[in-house]
Amino acid sequence: MENNSILVTGGLGFIGSNLVNYLVEQGHKVYYTGRNFEENKHKLSKLCIQRAKFIEWDLTNEIPISFPASIDYVYHLAGQTSHSYSLENPLIDLKVNVEASLRLLLYLKQIKFTGKFIYASSKGVTGIPEKLPVNEDSISKPIDFYSANKFIVEEYLRIFNLQFGLNYTILRVTNVYGPLQTINSPKKGILNFFIGLAIQGKDITIYGEGKQLRDYTYIDDCISALELIRTSNSTDNETYYLGSGIGTEFHTMAELVVKSVGKGGIRYIPYPRNAKSIEIGDFIVNNTKLKSIGWKPTVTLEDGIRKTVEYYSVNLDNYL
Repeated sequence: MENNSILVTGGLGFIGSNLVNYLVEQGHKVYYTGRNFEENKHKLSKLCIQRAKFIEWDLTNEIPISFPASIDYVYHLAGQTSHSYSLENPLIDLKVNVEASLRLLLYLKQIKFTGKFIYASSKGVTGIPEKLPVNEDSISKPIDFYSANKFIVEEYLRIFNLQFGLNYTILRVTNVYGPLQTINSPKKGILNFFIGLAIQGKDITIYGEGKQLRDYTYIDDCISALELIRTSNSTDNETYYLGSGIGTEFHTMAELVVKSVGKGGIRYIPYPRNAKSIEIGDFIVNNTKLKSIGWKPTVTLEDGIRKTVEYYSVNLDNYL
């Protein structure tokens, strides 16, 4: 088994904590960054807490001196993730999503990093799709600062490759959900937030009729994609869209949540102006390029919701 030195930024976040747990189980030497360790350590396995090295990093600050001087791979997952928050606080979004990323890239240049840099970007870089399904050749026209800033970092990676030889891969993730994600804020993931509401017996609110199509990815399928693009040489300096390739009407997703939880309800209200301004309409991914390197989704939406509900049903105290 390989035993690589891997840095995961945002290792206390949703995707990050799942990835750190997986990498430690595989026997790698893992460093991970984040904030508020005590508040988030419930996401980490006992093995992870024992073996992986946590590095406190506030993204508004410089790179900590405790960063490793030698790394084989970097997963850059840290950042502000809310589209609406970026419109309300554009300078903060710029600082944590662009400036922090540039600091990290300059640090890697300084230590003469020769491994692969894997960047978790967003479907939002596409904006409102001109045609469906979306693929890697689709035109990028972001409609909010968060998405624009994710696209800027993608461009930085291209430039760092051109000017300094940085080896990178970009994965544009699409509506990832599952265990270990916050469920008390819609800004952290709407499907998990709906599960949190239903478990508490509260109504799920849907804007408009909820007929827009969405493409959902269970966390295990996301982790398998991140691992595959790290270990495959054919992914060097490439961009991939992560998605199931299946479009599900938004209200259907909410109905599956209520059915799986066994309580809660759904109510429909008109779109608030701020929500309407960032609505991209239907979004479905063509995942052919990712499948071409051996990846495939393995968890259906119904099964993924069931697995997620089962997790929070016995771990609810850590998330509400």
